Amino acid sequence: MGWEAEVSAGDRRKGKWSPVIVAKFGSSVLTTEPDRRRCIAELARLVSGGTRVVAILSALPGVTDELLALSRRAHRRPPVQMVARLLATGEWSSSLLFALAAKAEGIRTFVPEEGDFCITTCGHDLDASPVTLKMDWLLRAPRGAQLLVVPGFIGRNAKGAATLLGRGGSDLSALFIANTLGSVPCYLYKDVNGLFDRDPNTSEGTPLRFSRANWNDVILLGRRLVQPKAVRFARAHSQTFVIRKPGGTGTVVGPGGSVLELAAG
Repeated sequence: MGWEAEVSAGDRRKGKWSPVIVAKFGSSVLTTEPDRRRCIAELARLVSGGTRVVAILSALPGVTDELLALSRRAHRRPPVQMVARLLATGEWSSSLLFALAAKAEGIRTFVPEEGDFCITTCGHDLDASPVTLKMDWLLRAPRGAQLLVVPGFIGRNAKGAATLLGRGGSDLSALFIANTLGSVPCYLYKDVNGLFDRDPNTSEGTPLRFSRANWNDVILLGRRLVQPKAVRFARAHSQTFVIRKPGGTGTVVGPGGSVLELAAG
């Protein structure tokens, strides 16, 4: 019996499936080997206290663009379904590599089979919206697993064909999965420690960081930081989440007013 069998469906809906968090690792924190080690160290810290983690992985940097370019070289107007299937390989390969790195550090890690993990979607197949989460992957996860690693960005439509959640869709995958599991905590790991009043990587001077931010502020200021469609989903479901870098405190995103810190962090 695996994770899913430990609690009833009613408990999941009430948010009693604990301690579990959802952690999404974007391509910006997977760029170099030191970056990846920091992510694994963050996971090790989380699971050391008994917390179990569902990790959502983006493709490695540049892989999605490279695959898209290759598809257009092979076919002037590549069929949407074949493009979706091709791009999905980037997230799956990233997930498996990440799982291998976690296992190497002694974290008890499980990766579901492709047929077990599925977010069903509706809408355009390259910019779809999530509808339901197939739970077979949780049924098969060993009870002792500390980390479950699944790909972001991808889903399947009502006919079972591959779909994508739009660019940056791993953010939406993470928020949707966290919401489905009972509004469990959700962390979006980025290369900056939260939402700033301007881009801290390119701006002159010292940008100010939000310790708390309303969903609307993230949509307005963080379009390149978090997928706007994902933030709108969180707002529609009154879902709080955190944007942060590995090891950082970050920005808590949710209802209420926004708070700017006097010093960047």
